[in-house]
Amino acid sequence: MKNNPYKKFSDAIDSMVFSEKSMQERVLDAYTKHITKVEMEEIPQDVQYLFTSFQRCMAPKLKNREFGDPEARQIARVILFIAEEIKKNQQDKDKIGKV
Repeated sequence: MKNNPYKKFSDAIDSMVFSEKSMQERVLDAYTKHITKVEMEEIPQDVQYLFTSFQRCMAPKLKNREFGDPEARQIARVILFIAEEIKKNQQDKDKIGKV
């Protein structure tokens, strides 16, 4: 059975919101503890390009761990956006399944 990628992104968002760490640490923790567990096959096809681009963007940040609060906030927004797109896609599929 497929895992739920929205749940993993939701857990990542929760970890950013409720952590008392710096913004950079929150983003890195959310990514490494939750989002890296998402498999490409779990991501809806129309969101895969965005997810792949995000992964490529995060690779050097994980290595260097040097970015400021403005960039960390932007990364957090991308995480939220991808989660919303996954949720919308799932809702669309649920609607189609009910017809």
